[in-house]
Amino acid sequence: MTKLQKFLWIFSPYRPDIQQGNFVSQEMLNQLKVGQSRDQVRFILGTPMLADMFHADRWDYPFYLARGNGELTTSRVTVYFKDNVVERIDGGNLPTEREYIDRIAGPTRFPSKNAPTRPVAPVTNAAPANTTIQ
Repeated sequence: MTKLQKFLWIFSPYRPDIQQGNFVSQEMLNQLKVGQSRDQVRFILGTPMLADMFHADRWDYPFYLARGNGELTTSRVTVYFKDNVVERIDGGNLPTEREYIDRIAGPTRFPSKNAPTRPVAPVTNAAPANTTIQ
């Protein structure tokens, strides 16, 4: 983006971000295993966006994010079932949850997990342990 484009951006109309579908992160996909039940898949990924009666053994999780600046992110994860357990999973090269948050909200200002932190003192109970509530 050139300096002129950045300057002219001030005069352009507002374009909101448009998000559609199920966001599936790489961490979520790593939890899926062949042999899991439909309920386990629904717990990990959520309700599928596309559950077609003509393809009852296939769940689709499409995702589409169009940023107001024109940046486009799409992905699709498809889970195939056989005898009500996962047979195979299609999809990959998905962003991590941190990458997705950085993409929609900008880079984080908080320290990473590897950054040194100060120790936290343990919490102590102020009330005696044998107190009962009536």
